[in-house]
Amino acid sequence: MTNNLLPSMKYKKKFITLIELMVAMALTSLLLTLLLHFYRDMEWWNQDINKSQVKAFQIFYVQNRLSDILSHAVSPRTEEKDFFFYTSQDVNGLLKPNNPSLVFTYHFGPNRDPLFANHVLGRLYVDVHDNLRLATLPSPKFWPSLASLRMRNEILMEGIESLAFNFYIPPQKDRSLVGNKAPQGSFNKDNYPLVDIQPADSWEHSEWKSEYNQLPAMIKIILKAKERKEPITLIYPFPFSDFTIIYNK
Repeated sequence: MTNNLLPSMKYKKKFITLIELMVAMALTSLLLTLLLHFYRDMEWWNQDINKSQVKAFQIFYVQNRLSDILSHAVSPRTEEKDFFFYTSQDVNGLLKPNNPSLVFTYHFGPNRDPLFANHVLGRLYVDVHDNLRLATLPSPKFWPSLASLRMRNEILMEGIESLAFNFYIPPQKDRSLVGNKAPQGSFNKDNYPLVDIQPADSWEHSEWKSEYNQLPAMIKIILKAKERKEPITLIYPFPFSDFTIIYNK
């Protein structure tokens, strides 16, 4: 009796129509496309950030490495026989054409290998594969006793198209302004006469000759790197230079 009073209920199974299926597939495809574009853009951004970080680290490394080396360039005042500082052109195909190199003696510091301890001879140059390199050799005073000349060669930076140097000579001023304490170098001796380098107070010197037999006050290193619009310019003073920069009050 009770069963007869209840309304008859029939459950019908609902089927997805073809139109609904196509709409769902289109929305899913659109969502996946947007996600793929988002992840692709994120990947590009990450690559750009990584490239920028690598470039920044390379410049930071070169700045600090050269700062450490050039600040220890020796002076003829104290190391007359061990002193070398001059620019040089290509040596047996070692350098990239039309690019100079800088040859200088610097203090390497303590080393387990006695040939590479204390004073060593360095050459800063760009090779034919566009690498900025620092070649380090034992002091020339050891060369006569060596059966073969050993060399350490370090890549400081890759992708360098050109290398240039500029040297700064300060103007001559009254040394009494600094208590007349400016040191007199060995280049003032008879065997090393002082060379009057002109013009003074200028960065126009792109070449430094061995007969100058002295350190400049400062050096400017200009690197033109691939994939960079602006050149990399690095400037370093020489603490042991006999050129004294005197500032007016």
